[in-house]
Amino acid sequence: MVYLGRGCREQQGEFAGGVLRLAIDGQIASLRPGDAAVAPAGATIALTNPGAEPAVLLVTVRVGFSAELSDGATFVPPWAM
Repeated sequence: MVYLGRGCREQQGEFAGGVLRLAIDGQIASLRPGDAAVAPAGATIALTNPGAEPAVLLVTVRVGFSAELSDGATFVPPWAM
């Protein structure tokens, strides 16, 4: 698993392709196309792609979203500004 960080607001994702293992606060789920996941504000998120093909995850966040990354840096996606 690759630790991604902790979001300040809820994140919603819809899985569109490949295979993905997603951990939200340590609860691991395998996602396949059509599956969805919600990470509440403050949840720790990690993921890995155990498959041979690229994984595609479409993530939705509200304006003002930011995340604390594994190195402690703050990340604000351009689409959340």
